[in-house]
Amino acid sequence: MRLEHANLATSDVAGLTTLFIRFLGFELVEKRGKETFALLRNQDGFVLTLMKRKATDPDSYPATFHLGLYCDTPEQVRAKHAELKTAGFSVGDIQTPDRGGDVTAFYCTSPGNILIEVATPPGWRSESMAPKA
Repeated sequence: MRLEHANLATSDVAGLTTLFIRFLGFELVEKRGKETFALLRNQDGFVLTLMKRKATDPDSYPATFHLGLYCDTPEQVRAKHAELKTAGFSVGDIQTPDRGGDVTAFYCTSPGNILIEVATPPGWRSESMAPKA
């Protein structure tokens, strides 16, 4: 079994859609209504749906809720940090949390106030990514 789909309720479907397409490697597959629904897919086939939050939905996700996107190298994490910061997104400092390897990460608050983590995978080590001789 594989996790292949997630749905996010948001107050800003259009802004979140733009972030995922322009900066995070997703493509728009389908759009419905006036900024009420978007179906996105990334290069690995993961499907993300974004829906307008209903009036009866909570105003925000729990404080620890976030989405995690992985980059292959710390350099890619740093480049994405610079790109998002330059584009005016609210990005935190680059961190190296202790997660069983040389993890490089940062958090970005997206349109609709959803927290996104961009990081190298847990257990990542530069020597494990080196080309085989």
